[in-house]
Amino acid sequence: SWVSFQSGYNFGQGDRDQGHFEIYKKGLLVVDEGQVGKADTSPESDHHNTFMIDDHGEYITYSPRQGPWGKGVKIKRYENTPQYTYALGDIADAYNQPDWYSPRINAVTNMERTFLYLPPDYLILFDRVSTLKDTYGKSWIAHFIKQPSQNSNIFSVDNGYGGKLFMKSLLPQGAVFKTGADVNGQSWWLSIAPSTQQKSDLFLNVFYISNANAVAMPSTVTIDSSSGNMIGSLISANNPIITLFSRNLGMQNSVSYQASYSGTGKHFIADLQQGTYKIYKDGIVIDTKTASLSGTVSFEAVNGGSFAISQVSLPSCSSAGGMCKSNSCN
Repeated sequence: SWVSFQSGYNFGQGDRDQGHFEIYKKGLLVVDEGQVGKADTSPESDHHNTFMIDDHGEYITYSPRQGPWGKGVKIKRYENTPQYTYALGDIADAYNQPDWYSPRINAVTNMERTFLYLPPDYLILFDRVSTLKDTYGKSWIAHFIKQPSQNSNIFSVDNGYGGKLFMKSLLPQGAVFKTGADVNGQSWWLSIAPSTQQKSDLFLNVFYISNANAVAMPSTVTIDSSSGNMIGSLISANNPIITLFSRNLGMQNSVSYQASYSGTGKHFIADLQQGTYKIYKDGIVIDTKTASLSGTVSFEAVNGGSFAISQVSLPSCSSAGGMCKSNSCN
């Protein structure tokens, strides 16, 4: 399988595709609409796999789409290992007024997309989106190579070349789903919107990238931490996968959660402060890990239970790349 993710400043005539992602297995599965069928080369955001933000024309220049500016768009964190590829993209500025506006009013106050690829079978997208007003509409958009089948909040598509994709929408709860044919005559779009309007929303979608003979997606559910500071998913595969992300913009220094599974579970925790962490299962220390420079901790645990991760020391300035604000690095 192959996946891609776009988040970076591109002023000029480039596509308005910040946050865009694609998925391929033996052929296209999640696509750039302009690359298939009767090619429509429009650069607009609704032809890509990102967000539409409708501020009713108040401040977004091309509402509900992105503009060609956005100097603040960037990859804030990136980590690539044999076990996973993790990236956090800040794409809010793609929707906001150009920086030469005065006063500059930002209709999108935050939009961060977490991209976690666990090869070869799973991609997890976690989005934190906040707008200036609760009346602004938010729609998560993706384009599939063919019309997807829908079973409640699970969507699936077979590309006809031996690749198949399942996607489960976990957040927002009670989401409104809409689908339709793209103008290229081949691919199909899916939009996911909250059922009620509010300033801040979370979007969590899990993709299972499989062969055509797969008949179902492994059981996948939402996991919420005990204190509510983090949220994520549990995929009950042969080797269960547990992921957690911060609900808000803040980096966390502890988290407790329940995860029920059998076998050896692989845990991935993002958005952690720098430092060393003790990992507990059912009250007993099972491991000690140092958070990566990208703020991640991963570990394995046989069978599920009650887990807790707690920071026990801050990093030295050398191990934190000179970025530890709690210690004096000067």
